[in-house]
Amino acid sequence: MRVWSLLVGGILLVASAGAHAFAGWPPLRALLVQAENDPELVAGLTVGWYFGSVAMLAFGVVVLRDAWMLKHDLAHATGAAAIIGAAYLLFGLRALFYRGFNPHFLGFILIGLVILIPALPGGKARRP
Repeated sequence: MRVWSLLVGGILLVASAGAHAFAGWPPLRALLVQAENDPELVAGLTVGWYFGSVAMLAFGVVVLRDAWMLKHDLAHATGAAAIIGAAYLLFGLRALFYRGFNPHFLGFILIGLVILIPALPGGKARRP
């Protein structure tokens, strides 16, 4: 069950990276351009937004790797996934409160929990 939960979490991270880059940024960029923001501001935000998308993809790959390691009963298999899950959970909680309980941030909380709970230490595992 822990492996499946990590697989689902990793797949959600990879999918959300694609959505973040290809569905999230274009409409936001269009609004920024329409509001006649400085092109340098828009360019800087573009770079930062796409870095966030790449980071989300990398997090997904790390979680999938940890799922594979856990499946093969390797020691300390889920340390990175636990850090990623905790980061998503904490970010989601803070953003939820900061943005006036915008339900969008429940997704970060859910993904964080799906990854964090099975990534917590538990059971015996062998060393690689």
